Amino acid sequence: MKKGFFAALMCALVMVLLPAAVYAEDGNFGGGDGSEDDPYIIEDAEDLKAFRDIVNGQNGKTQNSAAWAELTADIVLEQNVLDSDGSLNGDGSKFTKWTPIGTEISRYTGTFDGNGHTISGIYINTSKAYQGLFGCIGDIKNSGTGTVKNLGIEDSWISGDDNVGGIAGHSYGSITGCYNKGEGR
Repeated sequence: MKKGFFAALMCALVMVLLPAAVYAEDGNFGGGDGSEDDPYIIEDAEDLKAFRDIVNGQNGKTQNSAAWAELTADIVLEQNVLDSDGSLNGDGSKFTKWTPIGTEISRYTGTFDGNGHTISGIYINTSKAYQGLFGCIGDIKNSGTGTVKNLGIEDSWISGDDNVGGIAGHSYGSITGCYNKGEGR
């Protein structure tokens, strides 16, 4: 009888801890599993970076280019990227370069809702194409996929070769209710 109780207790413990282990693998989000019904909750810069890594399938994350997410706060990646006149603050060497969410090969096809918040301090300076907070949104073969909405980009410098923008370098999807206050070349 005690062996059966112990086995049942261990099984219950595994069932409780397993979702937490899977959740921890994806990031330290404020909640959510990345689905349409339960989007990732992005509260800070680390959550945003973890979301990017999931969409791009990098830094040990399992790729999910269709993940859904919502911002619950303004996010600052870098401070004072732009001078008061809108030019790059210094030569950019003190800033960490941003890797866009979604690529030309693996386009972002989920929905990202900024909920009226901003992301500031994006710094990109490269000779590569498809540069922005998002590199490429939507799937040309499946129109209607890939949405970014209700988001502002501020105090950011984004420079690339071709297909460069604040919200996205290129979009086959939908960008609505968004704005960009930044610079780039």
